Amino acid sequence: MSETERSAADNDLRDQILDSRNGEPVHTALETDAQVIARVTDGIYSQPASAFRELISNAYDADATEVVIQTDRPRFQRITISDNGNGMGPEAVAHLIRHIGGSAKRSAEGVGLGITKSIADPSLSPGGRKLIGKVGIGLFSVSHLTQSFQIITKVANESWRTIASIRLRQYSEVQDHIEGDPYEAGLVTIWQEPASDVEAKGTTIVLNGLKPAARDTLRSSATWLGVSRGMHIPPRYHVGAVASGREYELAAGEASMPSLPWQPGDAPDVAFASFVNAIGEPNAGGQRNPQLNDLLDYYLRMVWQLSLAAPLPYVDEHPFDSVLSESRQYILNGPGPTSVSEHTGSGPLREAAGWPARIGVAEDFKVIFDDLELRRPLKFSGLAETSNAVKTPMIFAGHLRDEFLDLPVESTGGPLEFYAYLMWMPKVIPIDDVGSLIRIHGASGSGFDETFLKYQVAETTRLKQISCEIFVVQGLEGALNIDRESYNFSHTHVVRLTSWLHTALSRSIGTQKSLANVIRRNQRDSEADRQVDVLESIVSDFWLETLGSDADSPVPPVVWSDSGSKVADEHQSDAIRLSREHVLRATGASKRLQRAESQMGAIAQVLAAMNLLEDLDEQQVERLMAQLAKIVMVDE
Repeated sequence: MSETERSAADNDLRDQILDSRNGEPVHTALETDAQVIARVTDGIYSQPASAFRELISNAYDADATEVVIQTDRPRFQRITISDNGNGMGPEAVAHLIRHIGGSAKRSAEGVGLGITKSIADPSLSPGGRKLIGKVGIGLFSVSHLTQSFQIITKVANESWRTIASIRLRQYSEVQDHIEGDPYEAGLVTIWQEPASDVEAKGTTIVLNGLKPAARDTLRSSATWLGVSRGMHIPPRYHVGAVASGREYELAAGEASMPSLPWQPGDAPDVAFASFVNAIGEPNAGGQRNPQLNDLLDYYLRMVWQLSLAAPLPYVDEHPFDSVLSESRQYILNGPGPTSVSEHTGSGPLREAAGWPARIGVAEDFKVIFDDLELRRPLKFSGLAETSNAVKTPMIFAGHLRDEFLDLPVESTGGPLEFYAYLMWMPKVIPIDDVGSLIRIHGASGSGFDETFLKYQVAETTRLKQISCEIFVVQGLEGALNIDRESYNFSHTHVVRLTSWLHTALSRSIGTQKSLANVIRRNQRDSEADRQVDVLESIVSDFWLETLGSDADSPVPPVVWSDSGSKVADEHQSDAIRLSREHVLRATGASKRLQRAESQMGAIAQVLAAMNLLEDLDEQQVERLMAQLAKIVMVDE
C-alpha cells in the first residue's frame, strides 16, 4: 500500500470513529507487519513488569503528570492503568490501530496527531519532554498479560471520549498466514461517548481476563505451591496468597495473609519510604546479604523494578544534589592517573562540577501503584556499617560528551553525552543494586547489570560493593534494541560508554584501595602506639611495686641496635642494650619487628626490676632474651 493509500485509509477510519457518535460502533482489524506483532505477542516483553513499564513510558511521553495503576491484588483478575496525559483524538486512535510498529513519535506526522512538539524537534513531547518510546509497540506489550483490553481516551476541551475494545490474536495461533501479506493481529471495536468533563484529558487502559500464565506470575503461584508442600518458606514481604482452585478467596493460614512493610492507611509516599527502608535494613529478612528474590513476592519485586525504571524522583535526594556528610565525594575529571579529585566543599557535588540539577529526573511525574507512590528506591545515607577499613561510602561522579568528529554521522548516530556516578559502599543492600544501570532521558529498560558492561578485570570483592547509574542525555537510542532492555554492543555509543565505565571503575577501585591502605596503616600505627603505652604502664607499675617509691634509679631504657653497631651513650650508661639480629633474629623497621621490640624491651625491664640481669654480661642477656623472644613470637 502506498503512502497516499495508507493516509486515505487512516482518514476513513477517523471519519468512521467520528460517525460512531450516532450510536454505530466501528468494527475493524488490527493489521501490521507479521514480524512486528510476532515479537510483541510471543515474547518480546517476557514479564508482566515489562508491560507495566511500557504503559508508564507511554503516559510519560503523553505529558502525564500522574499515572495510577490499580489491581485487585492478590487475585489479579482486573487491572486499570490511568493517566492525565494529553489523550488521543479520533485521528490519533486511527493511526495507533493501523500502524502498530509504525509510531508517529519522533516524526513530522506526530505533530498533527498531537504526539510530538514540532517538526523542528520531533524528539520532544508536546509539553517539551524528551520522548522515551520510539517504535510504537509499547501499548501492545499488554499482550503478555491479556488478549482482551479497552482503551478509553480523551483530549482536553473535547465533549467526546473515544473507546476502543481490542481482542488480540497470538501469532502462534495463526497457521494460514501468507508471508508478505498484512497480518491480522486482532479485532477492534471503536466508538465515542459523550463526556461531561469537557476540560478533562487522559487515557485509561482496562485489562480484563488476564492470561493464566501472567496471573500465576503476578500471584507468585509457584512460590506458594512450594510453601504449601513444605519446600519453601513464605517471602518476608508479600501481598498474600489466593486459595488453590478458588479464584476469589485468600488462602487459609497466617503465613498466607498479606505481610507488608507499611501500615494500612499510610500515605502513598510514606508507605513507599517504609518499603525502601525495610529492604535497606542490615540483615533484612534475617539475611546478611538480602536479595529481592528471597525477600519479596513477584508483585513487590515488580513494583521495585518499575520504581527503578521510570524517570521518577529519588526516595531521598538525587546523589548529585544532596550534601553527603556521610560520604567522600570525587569528580572524575578526565584521562590519566591524577584525574580523580576529591570534593571537600560544603555544597552539592553538582555545584562543584558545574552540572545541571536533577539530571535524569522528572520532578513533575508521579506513579501511584495501588497504595504506593513510586520513587527511585536508592539511598545514599544511613547505609549499613561493616568491618571494612573504609566505613563511609565513596561517590565518584563524571561527565562525558563525545562529538565523534573523526567519524561519519551515519556510523555514530551523532554525539553522545552522559553523566554518571559510581558509588562504592562497604555493603550494597539489596545486592540486586550491584552493577551499572543506564538511563536514557531518565528511563531504564532493565535493572542493574552486575557485569558492568562485561568488565573483565578480576575485582570480585570490590565490584560487589559498587552501584552505578549512568544518565544519558543525548545519544545511545540508536543502540537500544526493540525490547528497550538490551543494547547493540557493537554500536559506537555503546563502545564509547563501555570504555568510559571500565576506566572509571579502574580509577574508583584504585582510589578506594589507596584510601583503605592509608586507613589500615594509620590504624596499625595507632595500635602500635597504644601497645607501647600499655607496655610502658605495665613496666612502670611493676618497677614501682618492686623497688618502692624510694628507688634511686628510674626504669632503665632499652636501646636496640643492628649487629655490630652498638654505640655508647654517656647519658644512657644504665641502658639495657640489645641486638636485633641476636635477640629477634631480624633487622629492619617492619611493624612486626617494632611490636616485638616493644614486647621484648618490656620483658627485659621487668627482669631488670627483679635484678635478674645484674649478674649477666651483655652476651648472656642477649642469649636469655633471644630464647624468650622465641617463646613470645612462636605464633608469628
